[in-house]
Amino acid sequence: MQYFGFLPVTVTAQGKVLRQMPANLDRPGPRWPIGRIVVPPSGSVTLKIHAPAGWLTPLNGTNMTSIVATRVGTEHVVPLRAACGRYVDWYTTPATSSSR
Repeated sequence: MQYFGFLPVTVTAQGKVLRQMPANLDRPGPRWPIGRIVVPPSGSVTLKIHAPAGWLTPLNGTNMTSIVATRVGTEHVVPLRAACGRYVDWYTTPATSSSR
């Protein structure tokens, strides 16, 4: 989930609190994990996002930009170059040699 705000937010689904997120004053670039859910056969889950003021709007300083869902167990390790145009959860770079 990406968000920006002066207020903390609480994310719930299926009657459970998935995550209580602190206020985030950084740009909404990083995606923060909010939890795991099991999607029922209907293929639909409602996420509820609550800020202390009761609603989310740029006027009260809390703004949601996106939520991304990924299927568990579909992780693949590929060279970074092969990940162009795809979501990347993490990456590492080769250690550089300090000797010459």
